[in-house]
Amino acid sequence: MSDNVPEIMDDTGAFMARRRFLAVFALGLVVGGGACVDSPTSASSVEENQLAASFENLSQDRIAAGDTEQGEEFRWAALALRLGVTPTRFDVTRNGTAEVYNAFVHGARWPSAVMAARPGTHRSFVAWRKSDDKLQVILVSSHLDEAPILHPYSMRLLPGMQQTSPLAGAHAAYFERGNGAKDWIGIAGRARIVLESTGDACNVPKPSSAPAGVSCVEARWSVAFNATLAPVRSKPRDVDDRLPTMSLVASEQEVAGALLTFTCPMPSSVRGCGG
Repeated sequence: MSDNVPEIMDDTGAFMARRRFLAVFALGLVVGGGACVDSPTSASSVEENQLAASFENLSQDRIAAGDTEQGEEFRWAALALRLGVTPTRFDVTRNGTAEVYNAFVHGARWPSAVMAARPGTHRSFVAWRKSDDKLQVILVSSHLDEAPILHPYSMRLLPGMQQTSPLAGAHAAYFERGNGAKDWIGIAGRARIVLESTGDACNVPKPSSAPAGVSCVEARWSVAFNATLAPVRSKPRDVDDRLPTMSLVASEQEVAGALLTFTCPMPSSVRGCGG
């Protein structure tokens, strides 16, 4: 959220979700390897995977803010971590400065198009790092291997603008949590997220059990993007692109991840399709 916009304090659910996210994500970064981005480690083997819980809280934060799509993608990220995804080191240049993140890609699919009620090739790249007292999270998603990053207003019928289907493009977002917390959303650029190979079934950390109704195979993805983002005002896709924009650039890199198959339309990040 932009520094010029005060926190919305009358929405207790959204405010508390943000507070929970800050507390749990700080612990999750340490448990999941984000505190040392040069050496990412596998997800925690404790029963309650703290890093997965961090993304579940971010999912709730985005849903409370009114962005169900981003909330769903972070929910799938939590599921992937609970299924044993191991992060990869990923290099990003942000506004000309090199930064190192932990990252993975999760692809989502369903047994049938009717159950999915959406394209079955959706994939999301998630990256995070901790810098001093600031948490940074990058989300890039698409239904296609390579696509332009859509301006959020391209999906609205505004005078002089042509409506564009969200299925035709990619989406990018950047979140900061901590002092001066901000949200940014992609308004231009291009993203590439390609499934290169799949492997064995995911190795669920012990003593955890796999979420019900979710099958998972290890996967390798090729990721690159060049995104221009604008700060968000009071709503998740309400941007002010008259203010200075942000640049996120990543050359093509191989990223670990997973391909998830759901047997229900809307899995939770804790129980999967188990209700």
